[in-house]
Amino acid sequence: AASHLTSQPLLATTTTTHTELTSPWKPNPRVRMILHSGKYENGDRLSPEHEKAILERLLPYHPQYEKKIGCGIDYLTVGLHPEFENSRCLFIVRKDGEQVDFSFWKCIKGLIRQKYPMYADSFILRHFRRRQDYRISDS
Repeated sequence: AASHLTSQPLLATTTTTHTELTSPWKPNPRVRMILHSGKYENGDRLSPEHEKAILERLLPYHPQYEKKIGCGIDYLTVGLHPEFENSRCLFIVRKDGEQVDFSFWKCIKGLIRQKYPMYADSFILRHFRRRQDYRISDS
């Protein structure tokens, strides 16, 4: 009975929050365009506008942010994923020249978890395709 009493307010809050939760996805079409439009060839440096958007609005939410940036970021580029050869991804080119891939999906999930911790897990399970969860890579 207690469960029934609390389900209605939670449902209303979840519906309202759903609209707020979708706002972090706004960079998603832009990132997908960067990866798949043909604007960038493998190894091309991102434009200053694209690089700034990713560095400020996505990358800080990656669960392994500190590890990914290492000694510092020189620039961002696109290329083929080292394990999933038919999959393009973003790369950090560090100041020491090392290239490290990272998943923009993990960044978006991290952003949602940080800004909406109460709703994040159920939202992610509902809206993210399962194939993303099967990857073994720590990108």
